[in-house]
Amino acid sequence: KKDSYVNKAYQDFTMALSLDQNYIQAWSNRAILLYNTGRVEESLNDFNVVLSIDSLYADGLIGRANTLSTLNKFEESLPDYNAYLQIKPEDTKAYVWRAIANANLKRFDLAFADLKYALQKDNTDYEAWYWTGICHYNLANYDSALYNFDQSIQRKQDFYEVYAWKALALHKLKRFDEALQVFAHAISMNPADPANYVNRAITLYNMNRY
Repeated sequence: KKDSYVNKAYQDFTMALSLDQNYIQAWSNRAILLYNTGRVEESLNDFNVVLSIDSLYADGLIGRANTLSTLNKFEESLPDYNAYLQIKPEDTKAYVWRAIANANLKRFDLAFADLKYALQKDNTDYEAWYWTGICHYNLANYDSALYNFDQSIQRKQDFYEVYAWKALALHKLKRFDEALQVFAHAISMNPADPANYVNRAITLYNMNRY
């Protein structure tokens, strides 16, 4: 049923565009629909059309920025994030998304600045706490990483990825027994992820539990 509605929506947007090729909202909404259904490359094509019609269309800028980030084109995403935040400086979530792009480019100072600002505006943002932890982990600040991962967990207990990273931070701190407990929890949440089995094996190896 959901698929049929998605297909119908796509057909309606496409019909609207066949009647008016400059209907920017239809391009933007179809791009969002494509993105949300995993057709990311097609989504990027539509966002490109949106911004060719209006280079400062806010939904197009943030949509293309997030699409480029999803495609691991982080450097290309930054100009769109920057332009969007010039238009919508009150959108704290966009600061987090720009921080994620910078973190993936290992520009941790810029990532920290955006994450700090986002958390000042919204202390409940579990994703901002999580990415602050990721940045600290990559800089080998494992105590700080652990603190931020715990803050993220307090705000969203079913966020799987944070447990995997918390276990890694505990391992780095040589708190192996605690790391094993958190790895076990992460595995129970997502038993199909092989990384946790490998990382738990490394912890067990360091405990001489061959």
